[in-house]
Amino acid sequence: MAPVVLAGLARVRRGFSLPVVLFALVLLGLLIASVGSASTQDYKISHNSVLEQRAFGAAEAGMTQAMSKWGYGGTDAAPQLTNNGDTAQLSFAGTAGDRSLITLTRLTSSSYWLTSAGSAGVSGNGTNNRAERRVSMVMRYSKPAIAIRGALTSYGSVTVKGSALVSGDDTPPTGWNAECASIPNKDTSAIAYAPGASVDVQNGNSVTGALVPDPVAGNLATYDTFGDQSWATLTAGADIILNGDVDPYPVGTMTSCSTSGAAHYTNWGEPERTSLMQGCKNYFPVIYSPRDLHLNSTARGQGILLVDGDLQVNGSLNFDGIIIVRGQLDMNGTADINGTVLSRTAKLTDTNAVLGNASITYSSCAAQRALSASAVLRPTTGRSWAPLD
Repeated sequence: MAPVVLAGLARVRRGFSLPVVLFALVLLGLLIASVGSASTQDYKISHNSVLEQRAFGAAEAGMTQAMSKWGYGGTDAAPQLTNNGDTAQLSFAGTAGDRSLITLTRLTSSSYWLTSAGSAGVSGNGTNNRAERRVSMVMRYSKPAIAIRGALTSYGSVTVKGSALVSGDDTPPTGWNAECASIPNKDTSAIAYAPGASVDVQNGNSVTGALVPDPVAGNLATYDTFGDQSWATLTAGADIILNGDVDPYPVGTMTSCSTSGAAHYTNWGEPERTSLMQGCKNYFPVIYSPRDLHLNSTARGQGILLVDGDLQVNGSLNFDGIIIVRGQLDMNGTADINGTVLSRTAKLTDTNAVLGNASITYSSCAAQRALSASAVLRPTTGRSWAPLD
């Protein structure tokens, strides 16, 4: 007998491959998304870390740039900020758009706070992919402390004859009255000389002020050590280092001053206030001659002149500021010095001669302006540097 098959009772068998595939696809998608998210996060963290380091590097570079500008051997004197809280700023552009903003703030007359804010990356168009870091340093305002004992301070003997003049009466250079108004006048001796040295003044009208035997003038350190600066630091940071004799003359216009290139050797600033070179009237360079220096022609300048040898002036020189000579000073012609002169020699028999129509007139204003223009910033002792963020 054949079996009977009931169609209504046939077994229904459902497939499960599709749900498994769909589940696998969803799981794979989640895995891919998580991997992509992790990769994106890692990229952002790495990128931000690089930006942070670039910003920190920009801040450090800005600090270095500021020190190369305002520190020892810098290109410019430190800013003369008048009041506590006054600021001066610089900005420097680095590579790949990195920048640093330098802010110098006066804390006291001798202490300053230098901050450098470095930034790296780009921002704008609704995005901000940029990092910033700041570093700071406490600085001291350091300028030479030169012992000014007279219009002329000499370690050796002094001879003044002819129509020469040495005056200790504090007198601003011609045309400087406005810029010297804030500097009190204080007369000094005409000539301060080492005890035991001789002073030969052959014309009673050639000297205005006292002739003073001064132990400070007889101390060799007076001509080598200037507060926390020295002959070595001043000469190392000189704006102009001469390699021979020159005829200094300002190079500039009414609004500009050329302080670089071949002409900078002869540009010693503009001491006259009625000339066409007014762009150089605030340029007070430190000039260093590592050997004897002869000035034999019409010349003019201002600042601090350092001569590691003899200085002989035979022409017409107008110089306002400070002159320090480690050898013998010999002035003839129509030299006109406003400020102060220090002349050192190791032999008391050597003579500093001021002859003819030469004159040395004490000017505290010219001396102080030259000193302030040579001021530099230097880190305080201890932990002067610190990151701000």
